[in-house]
Amino acid sequence: MARRMNIATATEAINALGGTNKVAKLFGLSYRVVSNWHTRGLPPDTYYVMAPRLTARGCKFSPLLFAQKETRRRLTPANSPTP
Repeated sequence: MARRMNIATATEAINALGGTNKVAKLFGLSYRVVSNWHTRGLPPDTYYVMAPRLTARGCKFSPLLFAQKETRRRLTPANSPTP
């Protein structure tokens, strides 16, 4: 029996599907767009294409994987820490 892989990040999902180039071709997008998903997270509309392919490869994941956003906040004057 094949070992099931737990997918927790966009990078893990992209790598499980063959890497950035293959996923870019799958969606008909540029390498650069998919490369941005590594840090920004997977767009929600990618669920219907990626989820069945990940499942077919024996991967387990939460549907919330497709709603994750970048965790780093950009500092602006409104949310900058005070000295």
